Amino acid sequence: MKINSANTIAHQNYLRYKLGKLMPPVAIYGGYLFMIAGIFSIVFGNPFIGTGVILLGILISFTYRGVIIDVTKRKVLTFTSMFWIKRDKQEKDLTQYQIVTVNRTKLRYRSYSWMNKSAIFTRDYYTIFLSKDMSKRGIPVATFNQKAAALQEVRKLETLFDLKYQATNV
Repeated sequence: MKINSANTIAHQNYLRYKLGKLMPPVAIYGGYLFMIAGIFSIVFGNPFIGTGVILLGILISFTYRGVIIDVTKRKVLTFTSMFWIKRDKQEKDLTQYQIVTVNRTKLRYRSYSWMNKSAIFTRDYYTIFLSKDMSKRGIPVATFNQKAAALQEVRKLETLFDLKYQATNV
């Protein structure tokens, strides 16, 4: 196994990418708090309720979306991973996609405290898409925090699968 970047794992037969968590950051932190509350409930109270609260926290905090590209069969498999089990699998043929693009996405989250103070979290993400033609946005393949890492991965996909890179406003 060779690790290319923080969210890319490459094997000889396939490339695996994490697209990101299913929940926003505030909900993920809430899931961590559920797990801590579940541990306290197991230690000081009811172990059955504590186990349920821990499982809910794990579901909220660690569910993510991902993509697996089978290099030999030229297939793209999108999935949602819950409890480390891949669900909602959709397999698509890679030969129908000719174009690879990178789009910048600005995600903004707002959270409020009990004292009516708000905090805004803003992050830029660079998502790689495979599309059939220049006019349509296709399926997301990978998400990166840095533009350079996304462009490097696009170049790799471009040469590996003979795709055409379409420049976008990144």
